[in-house]
Amino acid sequence: MTGMIMKQTPQETGISGADPVRISLKGIEGLGRKSISFLLSMQKTRRYEVVDEHPDAITIIDIDDFRGLEAWNKIKSNPGQSRNPVILLGLEPMEVKQDIALRKPFRPDDILGAIERLLERVSGQAANETIEPEEEAEPSSLATDRRMPDKRKALSSSAASSLNDRELHAFVGSATDVDLDDARALASVQYSPDDFLAWQLNRLMETAVREQKYLRLGCCDAEFYIDPFQKRVHTLTGERSLRSLGALPLGHENLSTRKLSELPEELRTEGQHHSWESFIWRMALASSRGRLPEGTDLDQRFILRRWPNLTRLMLFPHATRISAAWVAGPRSIREILEQLSLPQRHVFAFFSAAMATGYLKAVDSTNQSQDSRTSTPGTNRRRGLFRRLLKTLYRKQGDNQA
Repeated sequence: MTGMIMKQTPQETGISGADPVRISLKGIEGLGRKSISFLLSMQKTRRYEVVDEHPDAITIIDIDDFRGLEAWNKIKSNPGQSRNPVILLGLEPMEVKQDIALRKPFRPDDILGAIERLLERVSGQAANETIEPEEEAEPSSLATDRRMPDKRKALSSSAASSLNDRELHAFVGSATDVDLDDARALASVQYSPDDFLAWQLNRLMETAVREQKYLRLGCCDAEFYIDPFQKRVHTLTGERSLRSLGALPLGHENLSTRKLSELPEELRTEGQHHSWESFIWRMALASSRGRLPEGTDLDQRFILRRWPNLTRLMLFPHATRISAAWVAGPRSIREILEQLSLPQRHVFAFFSAAMATGYLKAVDSTNQSQDSRTSTPGTNRRRGLFRRLLKTLYRKQGDNQA
């Protein structure tokens, strides 16, 4: 790839409005997915979100993977359908028109440059294409409609992000940063997890798994059915009520539990069915609202057990960057705040949700030594490779900021 990446002002990139650019990855799993997610999370000129599906997302497809090839063939089978251009990754040369092809191996800057050019094309800012296409790009509805109003440019990301913005206060809160060395200020951004729905459900799931029984939790006027076999939560409660219940401190006198041999029939036809992990993540965010669980040691180091599936969990600003920092190595909450320079409420919200779902674990020198003794050589090699990659990207980001 020979084209230069255009330098833009914050106004041109849209960063001032904090509208995310959504990226969908097809046929890219495991380390490749984590690496691209981390690369995007470290960019300062744009904010990116990796999503599973979104009508306005830029799609990156690895056609050497059968899932990626299947996705690409599906796109090609509907040539008349309006769509956004895609970025294709492959070992062999590819001839494309409105899309961009990158041949492996490629550099991180190649991916970023390709995304920039698609964004420029969509917003009508690109003067010409410099990715060495075999043929000149055909006109498309996205590329040629120069009369499109500004509010619909840049893949219409503002319309999608506004939905998240309306819920942001409910799940992440709006508190300003406090002096963490001031005991009274710190107490103002703490809460008691035992008083909230997420943590009550967590205890019941442990009981349900241990006893291999369905459990019903009655809470105010709502009912939740815990399925230990499929690790799911079933309920007839609507979305808005769920959010309110998640944020509401509950008295134990308002809770009732009962063991069941089977689930009610009405749940199969009328109920909502949530995966355990995504439901607890969401309810923990609602109870936290950007606060920390009481008793949290700000200097205790934690590490992610595995990379969170952020395409299925409720994604909020900076979740990918926080994940990348905590998966790279043990860090305390203070160290995360200092390293990433993020609002405290985003780090506190992530910590609460990750602790509730079991993603984060506390570590010390003894635990690290024990992990090292019990890990297999293959596991150590995989972990070492990923962490070396993360450290390389961190160093590169530091060089760019220097």
